[in-house]
Amino acid sequence: MKTKNMEILRHIALLCTIAALVYLWFYNLYFDPNPEYGNRASTASNVGRDHWFAFIMWGVSIDVAFLTNFLYSCKKFGIHQKLPKVFAWVSTIGMIGFVLCKNEKFKRISWTFSFDQYTGPQKSDYSEQTLVSSQELFNGFISKKSLHSAFSVFFGVCFAIALMYLIIVKSRHSEKFHKLLIAFGVYVFLTAVLLKTHLSGTTELIAISVAMISMAIINNTDIMLDKDDPVPQQERQKVNELN
Repeated sequence: MKTKNMEILRHIALLCTIAALVYLWFYNLYFDPNPEYGNRASTASNVGRDHWFAFIMWGVSIDVAFLTNFLYSCKKFGIHQKLPKVFAWVSTIGMIGFVLCKNEKFKRISWTFSFDQYTGPQKSDYSEQTLVSSQELFNGFISKKSLHSAFSVFFGVCFAIALMYLIIVKSRHSEKFHKLLIAFGVYVFLTAVLLKTHLSGTTELIAISVAMISMAIINNTDIMLDKDDPVPQQERQKVNELN
């Protein structure tokens, strides 16, 4: 039964990855950027300002593909700790907030805190009281764009922590995972530089595609399994049967 469940999860993760990649490339090629949004009009979130439902599906497809692949990776490589899985699931909150809060800088959530003094009959209702004085203590606001960016970072950080946890745990006993840890660090660095200097829909798409394809290859081949891998022999046999 456990082998069957792993096989089902592997197939679900693979199908989600393929579907996500097809949709992401379709999203990037089909929806034209609005030139009014400036040099970064082609980013997925800016395109999503005019095609919100399509953008929501963009985020959902990414989240589901990454999450299912990660959960299968934990099973395949014998990661039984709950912490990385918690971070992976919590990252979903970031993606939900990211797609629900449009990238709009001119729409804000504002707040004001003040100390108000009222007067009126001792047994009066609040509606019958009269304002005598009001002193503003502090106020502030946050734009939807800021929330959008914050949720994006939250998603990325949480999922990166989950991945790093898995890779670091395995790298203690596996040379292949040690090399993967270095490769992952290089990927994160290059992605950050490219998104900072050449942010566009295509740059985002390439970065996401590389991550998805890499996870799919690792999950559907034995490329990361070696002779001294501490994955139990029973688990190794299951993996070989699935492949």
